[in-house]
Order: sequence, then structure tokens, then C-alpha cells
Amino acid sequence: MKILVIGTNRGGHFRLIANGHELTLLGIMPFGVAGDFRSGYKNLAYLDEKAGEEQFRAMARALHAGNQFELVHSFIDGYQCLAADIAAELGIACRHRKDATRTTLDKARTRDVTRAAGLSRLDYHRADDAAQLRDILAQARFPVIAKPLEGTASKNVFKLASRESVPPELFACLPMIVESFIDGAEYSVESFSEDGRHRVLAITEKFKTAHNFVEIGHLVPARVDADLAQRIATFTEQVLDAVGITDGPGHTEVMVAADASIELIETHTRTGGDEIPNLVRLACGVDLYDLEARQITGERVLPSIAEPLRCTRNAAIWYLTPDEAQPRTLVEIEGAAEAAAQPSVSSVKVEKLPGATVHTLGHSFDRGAHVIAVDDSGDGALAAARAAVSKLRYRFE
Repeated sequence: MKILVIGTNRGGHFRLIANGHELTLLGIMPFGVAGDFRSGYKNLAYLDEKAGEEQFRAMARALHAGNQFELVHSFIDGYQCLAADIAAELGIACRHRKDATRTTLDKARTRDVTRAAGLSRLDYHRADDAAQLRDILAQARFPVIAKPLEGTASKNVFKLASRESVPPELFACLPMIVESFIDGAEYSVESFSEDGRHRVLAITEKFKTAHNFVEIGHLVPARVDADLAQRIATFTEQVLDAVGITDGPGHTEVMVAADASIELIETHTRTGGDEIPNLVRLACGVDLYDLEARQITGERVLPSIAEPLRCTRNAAIWYLTPDEAQPRTLVEIEGAAEAAAQPSVSSVKVEKLPGATVHTLGHSFDRGAHVIAVDDSGDGALAAARAAVSKLRYRFE
């Protein structure tokens, strides 16, 4: 099948190529890498990072004229509505449901539909401009969380303890959602759906910084008892129904509060980031990328998943994070070979390259490297990943 994919997330791309499909990648230049030219794509097209939707559409039309695509798809939720629009214009297939994607991309809209379904008790307000934000904060019951409506990668997430703690830069992040802060343990739920039927494949235990909630580690499966795991799975399936997800992967983040109640943080029409699909594959034997690649090309895939699904191993990822008061120029991250030689380590990846500017940890893209470890126990996988990361070092000019 001839497929146009919009945006990266190459795990899904590589499964399509391995399954014999002809892939054309349309993306933006900052996310292009030299390895793309050796990865089996039929065509590569990169636009300027400021390219708008019309430029994507024009390039898609030009590529279609020479390739006659049969399917348009994006493994990134931020491009899924555009992919659906391009497919409609070209008169070819696309599996994305724009209504579900729009709902999950807009955090306030997600709250609206889950509140209507009786799944959320959280107090929340949408702020589209500075005046609305000031009014909301004037009446807020602190502490609260404020974050961009369509934010990603933990960028510009603020925990506000009081009116006096509101930073000026908050007003540069509009539009935003302001919602009650929930103190508890956070998990993400990795699911896959087909024709409206949902399967929860794994629950991921998450580790974040306390001040700005940047993720610094994950563990699959989460260390929860069977009762809590079932409650989280049932809640997640209800959320997927409420937001309209019927097919494909879901990545749903939830908080289990001190009183054991479960509250939604957000949900997405895509696989989790931070190598979570690889953790699920290593721990549970299920390849989320392959499921999506096969489903969008016409296969029914849920019957291929064991029921019940049992995770026989434990997989953890841990990140090397910076703590530089002032920006510094990276010479290299040292110690990768030593980290890779540690017991239980599956892989080591350096993410910051020589010449990169490194500063304090503000969001996910500031992290320097990561280690994945696999062990017979969750504690063992976490300990191994952390021990290996301790062998990594920043070297600056």
C-alpha cells in the first residue's frame, strides 16, 4: 500500500515499512534526521518549521500526483486532523476521527465531555485571554495547576500555591486551563481500541519532578495491586468512550488520590511518548506500533492480543537531566558505553548532541539521555536504569 505519513514518531513508520508498505514522510525540518535517508522511505519531504497547513496541503497534493497514495496517516495527534483533511481533499482513506482528536487535544474540551459523563469532579476553568485568567485566579481555591490548552512535553505547566506565587510568564502561555491540584500517584494507561472495543494493555508508573512535573522515569507494569489495576482499567475505558476513541492506540494519564479516587489528567489518540511503547513491548510482549500499523492497513488486530494479557518482565526508563543555572554549551555526554555494560540494561540513548545548549530542566526536550532496563521485578528494573544513568556525565565547554 502507498501511504503518506504526516509527522514523525518513526516507530510506527518502521513497522509499516517492515510490513512491505511504501512510505512517503512529510514533516518539518527540525525533526528530520540523517538516518531517514537509510530507513527505507520511498520519499522524504521536509518543510520549514514555520510551515502552515496550506503548505502541507500543497506539498501533499504534489506528492500525491507522483505517487497516487492510498492512505494518509499520522502517528502524532497534533497532525491527525490535518491528515484527515488532506485525505478528504485527495479522496483517499484515513482512519483518524477528527472529533475524538479535537476533543483530546483541547484539555478544557476533554474536561467538558468527561464531566458530562460523570467521570470528573475536578474544578476547572478555561482562560482565553489575560482578563479571564486574572478573574479565574482571583476566585481560585489554591493550589491549582495551570497549563496550555494544547500543551505537550510538560511545557509551561505551573503549580500555583497562592495568588502571590503567580509568575508573570504565565500570561504568555494563553489560552490555558486552570484546574484543581490533585495530590496523589500518577499513572498512564496504554490501550488499544477496535470498532469501539477497548483493551488496556499496560499501566505505566510515572516519575516526575516535583516543581514542574517533567517526566524523568517510567516503569511498566506499574506496581499496583489487582484491584486498583482493574479500577484504573475500567475508568480508562469509560474515558475512551466519553471522548469518542473507537480505534487505534490510547494514552491516558490518571491520578490516584489519597482517598483512592481516580481522576483524569488527560488522554490522547496516540501511543505514549518517552519510549513507553518499547517498555510495553519488552515487559508485556505487545508491539503497539505494529498493532497500529496493521490496523490502519486493514487488519483486525485485537484478536491477536492474548486475553488475559500478562506482563512477564518489568521494563523501566530513566533520564539524565540537567541542573545548570546558566545555559552552557555541551561538548558531549560521556559514559554511554559504561552505562550500556551495566546489568539488566537493554539500551542507552544519548539525546543531546555536541553543540547543544543545556540549561535547567524546563520540559521533556531538555533531558540529555536515557537508559532502558529490563528485570524480573519492578524494583530491579528501576534500580538498574537509575544505576546506569549515574554512569552518564555532561561535559561542557
